[in-house]
Amino acid sequence: MVNQDLIITKTAEFVKNKMDSESTGHDWLHVYRVWNNSIKIGHAEQVDMFVVQLGALLHDIADWKFYDGDLTAGARITREFLDKFQIEGEVLDHVCEIVKKVSFKGAK
Repeated sequence: MVNQDLIITKTAEFVKNKMDSESTGHDWLHVYRVWNNSIKIGHAEQVDMFVVQLGALLHDIADWKFYDGDLTAGARITREFLDKFQIEGEVLDHVCEIVKKVSFKGAK
C-alpha cells in the first residue's frame, strides 16, 4: 500500500523546485492555484483525489514550448518521477494521460 499523502507531498516539493523560477506565468503559484481548485472540485465531484491531485500538480511539468514541441515530455517526466513510488499501474497511467492531454496544443 502506497502512502498517498507522502507521495502528494513529495510531488508538490518536486514541482515547486522545478517550477519556482518559471517566468512564463506557469510557475509554482499557478500550479498551486490549480492544485487547490482541483481539490475543491474533486471533493464536490467525488472523484479519486489521489489521481486528481497528482494530475493537477504535474499538469505543467514540461510545457511543450520549452521541450522543442515535444508533447510527450510531460507524461515522460511524470512517469519517471512517480515510478519510484510504486504506484499502481492503472493510477500511474491515468495521471500520465492527464498530463499528456492538458496541453492546449495537444488537446483534441
